[in-house]
Amino acid sequence: MRGPQKLKSSTEILAEFIYQLKFEHIPSEVLAVAKNALLDTVGAGIYGTQTEAGQAIIEGVMEFARGNDASIWGTNKTLSPTGAALVNGTAAHARELDDFGGCGHSGAVIIPTVFALAESLQVTGEAMIIAIVAGYEVAARILATAGGHGPHNDRGWHSTGTCGSFGAAAAAGVLMNLKPDQLTWALGLAGSYTGGLWAFINDGAMSKRFHPGKAAETGIIAGFLAKHGFTGPGEILEAQWGGFCTTYMLDDYDLSEATRDLGEDFRILQTGFKAYASCRGVHSSLDAISDIQERYDIRTEQIKKIFVRGTRHTQRQFAKKNITTMLDAQLSIPYGIAVLLLYGDAFIDQYTPERISDSNVIELMQRIEIVLDPNLSGRDPPGIEVELGDGHSYSSRVTIPKGACENPMSNEEIIAKFHKLAGPTIGLTQAKQFVDQVYSLENLSSAVGLSRLVTSH
Repeated sequence: MRGPQKLKSSTEILAEFIYQLKFEHIPSEVLAVAKNALLDTVGAGIYGTQTEAGQAIIEGVMEFARGNDASIWGTNKTLSPTGAALVNGTAAHARELDDFGGCGHSGAVIIPTVFALAESLQVTGEAMIIAIVAGYEVAARILATAGGHGPHNDRGWHSTGTCGSFGAAAAAGVLMNLKPDQLTWALGLAGSYTGGLWAFINDGAMSKRFHPGKAAETGIIAGFLAKHGFTGPGEILEAQWGGFCTTYMLDDYDLSEATRDLGEDFRILQTGFKAYASCRGVHSSLDAISDIQERYDIRTEQIKKIFVRGTRHTQRQFAKKNITTMLDAQLSIPYGIAVLLLYGDAFIDQYTPERISDSNVIELMQRIEIVLDPNLSGRDPPGIEVELGDGHSYSSRVTIPKGACENPMSNEEIIAKFHKLAGPTIGLTQAKQFVDQVYSLENLSSAVGLSRLVTSH
């Protein structure tokens, strides 16, 4: 006589969802975001491989992951699939140009994972789309389970690394055609060896860029091991001792978030795309100062003081005015406001070593102060008040800045961003061909041709 059937764990339910996900299950709006995510991330990655951090990660990984299986974006070099995912994921996050939402920066984890395996395994465009959707889905749900972005990151974890590894394992499992038990093991292995800490905030270290690349590498390794019978824990999320939630978040988690409305509420729809080359937490302030400047036509010489009225989180993470590294600039509201007011934008041309040392930028930053607003809390976006020398004062607060899923960039804006980031490296012709192929990805019989379009020759 059989005993009572064991209830499936959250990990097993996610694994079954990944296994059963087919192209025809993907709604048109989900498909559209998946394509934009692919385009946007590759553009950020091509630009990122040309940076100091990008060059350093390429040279370092070439020491231990040589291979001819997968391309490094924006170069003529190749690596093993794990090496390419590590490099491309790091490069995609190198200049804070990659998407946001989901696990934090899902694109810089999921897209390099999918691209490296799609090229080496020569899969179809449809398979790439399924893997992207599955990866974003799992990564976002793991973060929601682990308390959400605020609580998880407040503990010192960089969610892109900690939660992204699960998404990478899911995406890898799709492309490797793993069965449900193997997918469960892959998720368990990824969760057993995941991480990413916020210590970089103090000195601007490159480790922040490394986290999505490492998560992508971890997911691929987990997939390959599971494929060959190497088991992972089936209750990686809920295990009371040593489970992901109990270890990383103690009691501040909600297991129901892992599977709630699975297959109906596609989490990739939470994805936003960046209009500025800085941390997303800076963007609302940039939109607010743009609003004030456009409405009142103020000039920098008129400004006596700018008050950024935010939360303790705003003060802790975004208040730096002594800018010595690129990460300092990308995480600084005063820097972002200063370059936007002085040069009319806060994109890649304003985040350079030359601009960081610009005396005009440095002087204007000294007139910007981040103060505590007792009416705000948590991650509430700050308000901006500009006080002029003649006594006039103007204010604005933007709660949903440009690029959020509720205030999206258009396809045309995302394409223009891609051309600006990728065009100088791969050329206009290749860039246009890549855009065309991405927007008809489901018709692609092999990813090999797609990968050739994002390399330089």
